[in-house]
Amino acid sequence: MISQNLFDETLLENQDVFDYTDDQAVKETIDEFFQQKQRLEHISLTHPLSSKGKRDRELQRRFVNSLVVENNIDVATLILKGLQQNHQQQQQQQQSPITQERQDNEKDKIIDEEEEEDINDGDSEEKNSNQRMILSLWHLLLHNNIWTKLIDSVAVAVANDNNNDNDNAVSLLSTTSAALIDFVVALFPDSSLSLHPLAHDLKKIISPFWFEENNRNRNVNVDVDNDHDKTTKTSVCYRLLEESVAAAPTTTTIIDNNNNLPLSLVQMARILCNGCEDNKKSFVKAGIERCQQIDNKTGLELLVDCLGDGNNIDFGDGTSSSSSSSSSELSSSFLLARETCRLFAVLSKYQPLAEPIEPSAKPGAAPLVSSAHANVKEFHKTGVLPRLHKIAKGCLQQLRQDDADTNNDVDVIVVVPVNETADDDDNDDVDRNYIQHRQELLCESLSALRTMAIDNDIVQNMIALGILDTVRNSLEVVVQVATAMTSSSSSTSSSADTTVPSSLLILTSSSLALATATLGLVRNLCANDEVKTTICKSSLPCILQVMQHFLDDDKGVPESQQVQQQHNKGEQIAQSNNTMKESRRTKSHAILEEHACGILAAMALRQPQNAHAIVEGDGHVLIFQAMRAFPFKVTLQRQACLAVRNIASRLESDVDKTKLLDAGAEDVLLSIAGSHPASSEEAYAALRDLGLTPDIFKLDEYGKATRSTTESFGTVKSNFRPIYE
Repeated sequence: MISQNLFDETLLENQDVFDYTDDQAVKETIDEFFQQKQRLEHISLTHPLSSKGKRDRELQRRFVNSLVVENNIDVATLILKGLQQNHQQQQQQQQSPITQERQDNEKDKIIDEEEEEDINDGDSEEKNSNQRMILSLWHLLLHNNIWTKLIDSVAVAVANDNNNDNDNAVSLLSTTSAALIDFVVALFPDSSLSLHPLAHDLKKIISPFWFEENNRNRNVNVDVDNDHDKTTKTSVCYRLLEESVAAAPTTTTIIDNNNNLPLSLVQMARILCNGCEDNKKSFVKAGIERCQQIDNKTGLELLVDCLGDGNNIDFGDGTSSSSSSSSSELSSSFLLARETCRLFAVLSKYQPLAEPIEPSAKPGAAPLVSSAHANVKEFHKTGVLPRLHKIAKGCLQQLRQDDADTNNDVDVIVVVPVNETADDDDNDDVDRNYIQHRQELLCESLSALRTMAIDNDIVQNMIALGILDTVRNSLEVVVQVATAMTSSSSSTSSSADTTVPSSLLILTSSSLALATATLGLVRNLCANDEVKTTICKSSLPCILQVMQHFLDDDKGVPESQQVQQQHNKGEQIAQSNNTMKESRRTKSHAILEEHACGILAAMALRQPQNAHAIVEGDGHVLIFQAMRAFPFKVTLQRQACLAVRNIASRLESDVDKTKLLDAGAEDVLLSIAGSHPASSEEAYAALRDLGLTPDIFKLDEYGKATRSTTESFGTVKSNFRPIYE
């Protein structure tokens, strides 16, 4: 990749030789590098002598000087935070904070090139400029090897102080580590930009300092009679987490006495591991090491302690069982639990598409191997599942306050937000924070549980904890909110009062995130035959109602308001903004419908009674509606084809198969799913099980379609000879 200096030198040379104007010189230089197939997304495509160009290059110079010359990490961190805030500002205006990161992390699952181009075309110039500046700073860090120089300078300073005063050296190391953590957190924004190839390369350079084991002298009391210094190996990240936990009286006060260090450590670990399989392996491997200061726990067990006990998480919204805690401390406790859930979710899933260059593409290199299965097994040993389920159950129970008194087996204290001295507006803000924070943590805990439901043993453990009741209650909440949204949008009255409790009405803005997280967990639980039959009997109507609601969802804007918006003065601007919102919402809707189709496919597999129940509930109609609604989402098309095939192959009555054909199965499978190579085989199998005789065509290198000669099992008499002659 070229540098900013090379781009500027080439631009000025072209302008001097050919007497170009500033705009002509920029355009000619860009075309020249494009012809050379150079990547320019990390380059400020401005004239170096223009006002914008001078600001960009001055920012780059300040960033490098603050790290290399001045050795001032705080200045570089402030620069990164400013760029990151501007980069995320538009996304936060269009998305709720609950769905923002989940959509970014799952972007690789449903990405569509045509839709992505439309989104990029609608991005503002300022947003593109901030993104380029972030990428340019990443390139400067890599190109100039700044991180290695920064770590070396820190090591030299600590060594010099250690020779003079050991206490000062420890203090300097703690201060410097905190500054470095803030720098790394500010370096990578919580968006899809963190999966860029430059970010991947930078993470692989930064992570060894934090995750790899290093020798360190620590005072360990082996026994009463023998107190001595013992040399052990531990990573910097877990060592800092260990010291923070050791200084806290209880696990519920980990943050309160340690200046948010555990929160910063967990957030940094999630950022460095997201999209980088090697970093995940290093982090979990280092976490297996024993931490001898705290009851001989492992690093992973300390990480589980960051979730709290699950009973009494403080959310920082004015509600707490402890009247002596301040709102800032409560917020920190909630943030730590949320970030820990996100970290477990990242470590427990495989992200092959996030790897820009797989090692298998290099000659003689080992193939990319997932560590997700091994990681989940290690997490399971630490007892993380009961903590996560307790958090999800507690948040859900507090969101369903109407059922709190009727449920006798609830062991979570329900706290109702009350502020008698505040006015009505303040009470509304407290209520909204109360609902938003609990739903946000509920979604994150359900997502973490989904990524850990990888085998039958873990699923059975979840069943024993009561996960089926939690899932059913969550689906019922989503259905209640969907019913309230439908009734309020169709009603002529301006009042929002319905039969749904008022605490659930605020969930309407983020009910999609809760529904997606719940269906994702149900999808993984349905890998077990007994479990999926139980879910089919108890929750199939709710699943189909959720599918129907979000297929009919018109982005939450009633038709009367849509007509009124057409007469506004800013019609063109509003229409452009709505197009971007619908495009983003379409991705989230597609993920939800994909989960729903995957659930129906798993339910019908080897279970004729489940297949019949799906058809009786018009589940096949919803599958075809989802396929028509998202014709370019290949992963959804594949899951839908599998669902149709499993349903058709298990139906004992021809009348039920006729229902599938009458609903338009042949047209959808041929024209939509059959047009994608990744879902064509599943579409062919579904058509065959419906009693049809489709043909498969293959495209050669010239784009010419030819009939496939592949024979299906059973269509041609076998020539197998059981006895050799």
